[in-house]
Amino acid sequence: MITAEALHRALTRAGLGPFTGVADPCLEPLVGYLRQHHPGTYLAAAEGEAVAIAAGARLAGHTPVVLLPGSGLGTAADALTSLGRTLRIPVPLLVGEPMARSTRDLLDLLEIPNRPLPEDGRQLGARVRAAGDHLRTTGRPFAFLVRPGTLAPSPPARPVGTADLMRRRDAIEQVVAAAPESAAIIAAGAVGRELAAGWDRPGNLYLTGPPGRVAGVALGVAVHAPDRRVLVLDGPGAALPPLVGVGAHRPPNLQHVVLDDPTHPGVDLAAVALACGYHWAAEVDDAAVLRKTVATGSPGPGLVRVFVRTSAQDPEPSETGEAEAAEAAARFAAALTTEAPGA
Repeated sequence: MITAEALHRALTRAGLGPFTGVADPCLEPLVGYLRQHHPGTYLAAAEGEAVAIAAGARLAGHTPVVLLPGSGLGTAADALTSLGRTLRIPVPLLVGEPMARSTRDLLDLLEIPNRPLPEDGRQLGARVRAAGDHLRTTGRPFAFLVRPGTLAPSPPARPVGTADLMRRRDAIEQVVAAAPESAAIIAAGAVGRELAAGWDRPGNLYLTGPPGRVAGVALGVAVHAPDRRVLVLDGPGAALPPLVGVGAHRPPNLQHVVLDDPTHPGVDLAAVALACGYHWAAEVDDAAVLRKTVATGSPGPGLVRVFVRTSAQDPEPSETGEAEAAEAAARFAAALTTEAPGA
C-alpha cells in the first residue's frame, strides 16, 4: 500500500496538478487527503465535466490530474477523445479499477496507455515521472489504474463543529429501520459498503457509475413498479444531475435520501429539488427526525438531505466482478416482484 500523501507528493514533484474529478471508492483516501489539505480541489458532477475542466486548466498552463471511477470511464470517453486525443491536450488520469478487465479494455480501445499504480512506494516516483514524460512527448493522456487496497485508508480528522452530528452509519440504520420493505437503490462507495456490511438484503441494489445513475435507475423502478416504495441512498455530488428527471416525472413512491458532510461546500440541494419539481424536501441532522421523516412516506418525490459526519473507519472497497454485479441485479429484480410492497 501507499499513502495518499505519498501519491500526492510524487505527482506534484513530477509537475502534475492541480486535481479534479469524480470520487471513487478506490480513490477515497486521496479525495479525503485533498479535501483536508487542499480544499480548492474541485470535484465535478460528471466525468466528462472533469475532463473538460482539466483541459481548460491545461490550456492555462497547468497539468491537472483527473480522478475517475472505472465504472464511469465510458461517460468520459467523448471528452477524452475530443479533448485529449484530437486536440492533443494531455491529461493524466487516476482511474479506480473495481472491474479490472473492462476498465483496461476500454482504455485500450480509447488508445490511452495505462499501467497499474504501483503498490510499492519505492517504485512510485519513477513511474510517475515516466508518465509525465509521456504526457510531454506525445501530447496524449496516460492512465494509472488504482485497484482496491492500493491506497492505504486514512481515517478523516474530526471536523470542527460536527461532533454532535450522526455518524453516517447511524443515519443509514435509521433509514433502514424506517423503510424496511422498500426497494433500495444505493450508491456504491462508502454508503453502499456500510449498508451492505450491516443491512444487506435482496431488496438492495448497489450501483457504480457516473453521477445520476443511481437515481435514474430508481426513477425507472418507481415509474414502472408504482405499488412499490422506492428509496434512493446517494451522496451529494451524485444527487444533482438526476433532480430534473425525477422532478419531471414526479413518482409519488420515490424518496431520495442524500447523506451529506456539511464540512464540504455544496449547493442547497433541498431548494434545487423543489425548483426541479420534487413534492417536498427536508434537511435533518437528528436521528429521531430522520426516522420519522422517512417513515412518514409523504407523497413524493421527496428529498431528505441528512447532515452526517463520516465514520472513523469505512469498510474497505473490494473488487467487484461482472458476474457478481449481474447476480445482485437478478436478486433485486426477483425481490421487486416477490416481496410485499412497503407502505
